[in-house]
Amino acid sequence: MKVFVYGGSERLADHILKQLDEKGHEAVTVAETDNRAEALDEIGTTEVIIAGDDSFTRALDDADAIIYIASASPGTGDDQDALVDADTVVKSLEEAEQQGIERIVYLSPVHLDESDESKKTGGKD
Repeated sequence: MKVFVYGGSERLADHILKQLDEKGHEAVTVAETDNRAEALDEIGTTEVIIAGDDSFTRALDDADAIIYIASASPGTGDDQDALVDADTVVKSLEEAEQQGIERIVYLSPVHLDESDESKKTGGKD
């Protein structure tokens, strides 16, 4: 099965990509830098695409599933106004639907002490 891991720069990605490789799946992800791409290659990632205008669409080509982990690692969002980029999530799901991808795993950050308003909007207080 070809699986696109959205969020290849996350610490969690290394674990997931290794597991996919060990189970015989074709793992694809996007990296921001050549150095990160090399590190992902070394752990068994089948294909690493360097981030660019069409990288997301290219990564989804012929994918059977998506594991969406962007911003799901501990400490993510400490320097951001919102924990989740809702627009990117929606665009990702729309593209997956257009390509006929029906298997999606979505991991999202949450703070245990998060306010009710933040839970609704994704904004941090």
